[in-house]
Amino acid sequence: MILQNKHFIKYISNEQIQSAILKLGTEICDMYAAKNPLCIVVLQGAFMFASDLIKHFQYPVEIVFIKIKSYTGTQSGEIIHNENLPDVTNRNVIIIEDIIDTGNTLQYLMKNIKQQSPASVFTIALLQKQIEKPISADRVCFKIADTFVVGYGLDYNEIGRNLKDIWQLAE
Repeated sequence: MILQNKHFIKYISNEQIQSAILKLGTEICDMYAAKNPLCIVVLQGAFMFASDLIKHFQYPVEIVFIKIKSYTGTQSGEIIHNENLPDVTNRNVIIIEDIIDTGNTLQYLMKNIKQQSPASVFTIALLQKQIEKPISADRVCFKIADTFVVGYGLDYNEIGRNLKDIWQLAE
């Protein structure tokens, strides 16, 4: 597949994604039954993952979307966050991320959330790169190589989010 003159090859199929989400969704549903969780979904990349994951929760869930950007093109960079976080005081918070790359976005978010004294914070990511980082998600669907990926919510210069599979940049 070609996106803006870059060649991508299929990396993770939608069937693999949905299977991993079912397993994770069932686990999280059991963990948070009767705890009234607040799900914080990191936009824009995590919207598809969060939508499919939260469908497996068998109870009402409050969902908040926040926008944090740390990518320009194929490179991770400075964190840009222009929105206020919701009040999470004494709440059981589930952070839903698309990908943990350097860990900087998650570290930034955790620091800001913990300042509000939540009851608990649990982090989930669809993907996590297997590189050294200051922080990791509590649960990850797929641990991947240090490669650039698009699809299933992840983009390359704002395109490719709609792809049902995850595609890897060909070297």
